[in-house]
Amino acid sequence: MSGERIVVDDVEKSPIFVGNAALDIQLRAGIRAVQSTPLRGHAGDILGMFSTHYRTPHRPDERTLQIVDLLAVHAVSLIERAHANEALEKALEQLAYAQKIAHLGSFEYDVASGLVAWSDEQYRIHGFPPSALSLSMEEIVSQCVPPEERDEMRRELEEAFARRQAFEREHRIVRPDGSVRWIHTQAHPRMDAEGRIAGYVGTSLDISERKAIEDKIRDLAFYDVLTGLPNRRLLADRLGQALAGSHRSQEFCALMMLDLDHFKRLNDTRGHDVGDRLLVQVAKRLVDAMRQEDTVARLGGDEFVVVINGLGADPSSAATQSELVAEKLRESLSKPYALENAQPDYACTPSIGLTLFRGADLPVELLMKQADIALYQAKDAGRNAIRRFDPARA
Repeated sequence: MSGERIVVDDVEKSPIFVGNAALDIQLRAGIRAVQSTPLRGHAGDILGMFSTHYRTPHRPDERTLQIVDLLAVHAVSLIERAHANEALEKALEQLAYAQKIAHLGSFEYDVASGLVAWSDEQYRIHGFPPSALSLSMEEIVSQCVPPEERDEMRRELEEAFARRQAFEREHRIVRPDGSVRWIHTQAHPRMDAEGRIAGYVGTSLDISERKAIEDKIRDLAFYDVLTGLPNRRLLADRLGQALAGSHRSQEFCALMMLDLDHFKRLNDTRGHDVGDRLLVQVAKRLVDAMRQEDTVARLGGDEFVVVINGLGADPSSAATQSELVAEKLRESLSKPYALENAQPDYACTPSIGLTLFRGADLPVELLMKQADIALYQAKDAGRNAIRRFDPARA
């Protein structure tokens, strides 16, 4: 196409059609005259041709051509709008697909209506079918945020709105099926022409997999893989907290160290898998016997440590209480274990050493050494015994 208007008064006499196969087509269609105006887009490209056909030889007058030009402008507008809508739909499809791959939802909060518009991926992240509902910000907090986190979430949102600031937070959500996900939410204020906040535009990224990896790394760093108990590293931190707490309260705490008598014999005769089952059951019995505020840890092998808090300010009473707890643990651990069958098929006894402490100035290493000395005193006494650290005998 030349990009110029074409006016053919009579197709049978026009050099455009004479000798051209198109002439026969025009004549069979009953067309004797043609006017074609190019549909030129705003970028200068040719979108098509706007044509009028006549059954008799005819030359349109200037008024007719002006009307044709107006119709051509309108046609260009419709075509470009259709192309723009098609491009927009394609872009939205690509955006939705990209959000789905990235687990990244988007949302927009409108101050005037008080409602929040979600993208399809935002619905999926929260466990709803796309376009399932329109919620207010308060409804989202009430329905999607765990109860124990709602007040803090409301406070942070209110502060962001009041200060006209961006909002950013890593938090948990609860889906309708009860499952919990971690998301990273960030939103920025959208201002109107007068500089007032018209709403917020933001995104929510599903970070549940990252959080699971972080939890796994934390568990490997601070917890025993076999039993799930705190390991030596976390025990040192808990002991530090107990020391600081006893200094503030002036109440005694106790540190117990215990191991299983003749555990090596079990490993050698029945295998390490059986030995591991025993250790797991021992850990469970220890945890079940202690309070939530106390600490049960595994040092390695068959060595376990128990930290008891809040034994009171009287040293004699604290010593008595700690020995009663130790006896309770000794009796619990001495009951038979089911290691290879449903019925209990193995019995063992523990040796327990303990030491009392109070104050923040005692080194953790010293406390561990005192409990270890008491443990070996229990073993020297014939095993299946309890000994409390006595500086006079150390």
